[in-house]
Amino acid sequence: YTAIDPTRYADSRPQPTFDNQYRDTGKITGGTFWKIPIAGRGPVPATAATAVLNVTAVVPDGPGHLTIYPCTANVPTASSLNYTAGMVRPNEVVAKLSDTGHVCIYTHANAHLIVDAVGYIDDVPGYTSIDPTRYADSRPQDTFDGNYRDRGPNPAGTSWEIDIAGRGTVPASATAAVLNVTVVLPDGFGHATVYPCTATVPNASSLNYAPGDVRANEVLAKLSPTGTICIYTHANAHLIVDITGHNGTL
Repeated sequence: YTAIDPTRYADSRPQPTFDNQYRDTGKITGGTFWKIPIAGRGPVPATAATAVLNVTAVVPDGPGHLTIYPCTANVPTASSLNYTAGMVRPNEVVAKLSDTGHVCIYTHANAHLIVDAVGYIDDVPGYTSIDPTRYADSRPQDTFDGNYRDRGPNPAGTSWEIDIAGRGTVPASATAAVLNVTVVLPDGFGHATVYPCTATVPNASSLNYAPGDVRANEVLAKLSPTGTICIYTHANAHLIVDITGHNGTL
């Protein structure tokens, strides 16, 4: 991993970017995506396979989400951040780049988008980016393999254990994974903690929420010895887990 000085790569508002490109487009139309070159532009070299980005949705016209993905033919069933009308909300993402060094950002509602790069990873052993993949969703929505779904809101004060390593494109050798975790419609104030299923829930928070929120955060998570993660929630809430990368080898 190579850290860089935070650099603005895209801004749909009439604001500058480092090279004065990918700016002042107006709001990105809901249901469409914005394709942005990252590798081979500015301080991110053409060899980069993954970029660490801070992506911000600015004053969307309605509720929705962003999905950051490597410009595949289909937009993945995954969310990188969630928003409501009129808000300004960022999230950091570890994003796989396309073969041509681009990322695509899909927005559900009309919204301004900002993209800042803070680092990159070359295509070398040690970290593997994957297309964003839904591994768990407590709502009656699909996951990539039909498992870990439709269980209803997770009860307050409990943890949900989810298989990660050895499932889908994450090999059994993985000991850490990059997750985007979303809390949906909690019934009170609280927090979620992502941890490697230890006997005691750590005194740490992975994201914080208020009643009725839909809030996501990216987490670099240690896996348990059996390849699982646990997510504790302080209040009753639906939980979603999307995987974007891992440290395993085949």
